[in-house]
Amino acid sequence: MDFRDTEELNAEILRRVADERDESDGPDADKLAFTRVMIDWMTADGGWNGGTAFEYSARGMHVSGYAWDAGGDPGILDVFVSAFHPQAASQTMPASEIDRQLDRGAAFVREVLAGRHGVARFENGPAADLSALLDSGRGEWEAIRIVLLANARILSNARAGGFSRAEERVGDIRLEFQVWDLDRMFRLFTGGRGHEPVTVDFRAEFGTLVPCLELPRSAEEYSCCLAVFPGDLLADIYERFGTQLLEKNVRVFLQERGKVNKGILKTIETRPQMFLAFNNGISITAKSVSFERNADGGMGIRRLEDFQIVNGGQTTASLHNARKKHRLDLSKTFVQAKISVIGSGEDMEEIVRDISLYSNSQNKIKASDPLSGGAFHRALEQLSRTTWTPDGRTKWFYERTNGQYAVDKDAAGKVAGGSQRFEREFPKSQRMQKTDVAKYVLAWQGAPETVSLGGEKCFQKFSLGLRDGLVPDEVYFKTLVAKAILFKGIDSIVKAQGNTEYKANVVAYTLALLNEKTENRINLLGIWARQAVPEALARKLDELSREVRRIIERTAKENSGNSANVTEWAKKSGCWEAVKEIDVDGAALLAAAGGSLPHPVGGGGNVDVGGGETEEEAAMRARTEAIAPQTWLAIAQWGRDTRNLDDWKIRFCGSIGAQTSRGKRLSVRQVAVCCKILDAMESVGVNPESL
Repeated sequence: MDFRDTEELNAEILRRVADERDESDGPDADKLAFTRVMIDWMTADGGWNGGTAFEYSARGMHVSGYAWDAGGDPGILDVFVSAFHPQAASQTMPASEIDRQLDRGAAFVREVLAGRHGVARFENGPAADLSALLDSGRGEWEAIRIVLLANARILSNARAGGFSRAEERVGDIRLEFQVWDLDRMFRLFTGGRGHEPVTVDFRAEFGTLVPCLELPRSAEEYSCCLAVFPGDLLADIYERFGTQLLEKNVRVFLQERGKVNKGILKTIETRPQMFLAFNNGISITAKSVSFERNADGGMGIRRLEDFQIVNGGQTTASLHNARKKHRLDLSKTFVQAKISVIGSGEDMEEIVRDISLYSNSQNKIKASDPLSGGAFHRALEQLSRTTWTPDGRTKWFYERTNGQYAVDKDAAGKVAGGSQRFEREFPKSQRMQKTDVAKYVLAWQGAPETVSLGGEKCFQKFSLGLRDGLVPDEVYFKTLVAKAILFKGIDSIVKAQGNTEYKANVVAYTLALLNEKTENRINLLGIWARQAVPEALARKLDELSREVRRIIERTAKENSGNSANVTEWAKKSGCWEAVKEIDVDGAALLAAAGGSLPHPVGGGGNVDVGGGETEEEAAMRARTEAIAPQTWLAIAQWGRDTRNLDDWKIRFCGSIGAQTSRGKRLSVRQVAVCCKILDAMESVGVNPESL
């Protein structure tokens, strides 16, 4: 994301909040929308691991959501407190207000951990989930972070000492505090620092110097030194500052915070003296460095200003956990470090970013790659600008980049009446964001547990799953819109039921179950033609979604006891397996949907529903119809014997043989698939007529 200043950032936040606002959330609609927007943005750009938004307030307490990474860092819990300001002009927050907001979040945590505000206080929902999570992990939490989210600017005197408060303790648990205001978000989103600088005086704070070798300066803006950190010192530093040390490297902050690498653990346990030889070491950046002589005359580092670990977060966190959790001795463990001193020039942040990028270039898999599927998304964008709905009045707008809808609308508004014409052509209700598309597709493909991870994480999974070279065509786009219509339709149905708790999970699971029980045979192009969910199907989906909710909530309790966390349970494959056990009449669903397809088509696609044909389509039809029905059955047998055809294509050929034997006319989509199969046979030198 790119903004000129914090005012522009705040304007985008307000626009996104307006888009995300759900009237069914009642008086908390704006604040909930704000928290959801922040969670999505920070998951994409700030290293968060998704999260759940909700609003809960009681006397002296306020919580707006939470995030917990069970698979990555189960000992860390983030608890959000949102302070949303609806004014167009950015507001300021004094130290007293910051402390009050943080205190209200901390009060909730303290009350739950003390047993005075347990799950029994709640009827159901994410607040109950958070209470149960806090209670169930009472003896396992290392740190709980109270994170204030505010579309306001912190007053300078507050920045000097108001919100940067020291950690507190709840028994053995560290209670840490963070504030994300407009200035901090602006630095993060525009490539600047999203963190508060960490300055370490090793002599004053840890009673030692770090042995080092200073290298000759090769450039005015850059110098380097090599150092060796004792394992205990690195663990002490991580104990003091935690993931603040990793914030300049988004990838590291996202993937490596707190994870214990088994190889590192084994080396420390069995051959600690070889750690320096086996480990690649860490890369550090700093704004300045101060040196001092050791007692033996050797050079040592006394102080690092703006100390950040841009590569080696896993090593650092693993050393800390090895000592704290596994009680391993680090006295013989040493870690090599390359320290890059950048200074404070105008291009400092760009240099730091490049060092971070190249230091991590050996990693094969990135958490999120903005270029993933670039050709796919550009093609989808183009299709959305040229494909009219069947009535020829509107189009569905695919927003390839955040804010694109608003930008295009503003551009259209430069001409008199342009904004109104734009909205008539692209109604706001027909806007699809890239995270929305990921949800539609993955839910339809039977991965509702992935959808339940949240928008940005879902999009990451979707992008990584795109086949190289996949470029969507018009049929793909139309079936995608059909999935959007079904998804949005189910969302409206669930909303109308009056219970919005876990709505996102129920919607994703209901759509997935619909496709599962109808065996991928719903005529999506029929849905596209209607541009609406058929009334009969809507009634069925109302019943189905209620049963889906019941099963999700029931099985969450069965798998977690009375402290069930429904939100976390919905992210697990076991939840999907339980929902799939629901007894559903697939034939009735197909009938309610307006008819079924004769067979499922691979990849979640669908057959065509008729209409005029182009010359190319007519030629493909002639080629297909020249093949006798018994030949299609022979092709199916050939594919089965040689394994040159996928299973679904084998079934497809058998179905084509049966249909053509009855004189049934094939759809354009079926004809296209037939021709691809014939092309595949010719490519391996097989003549269908010879079978």
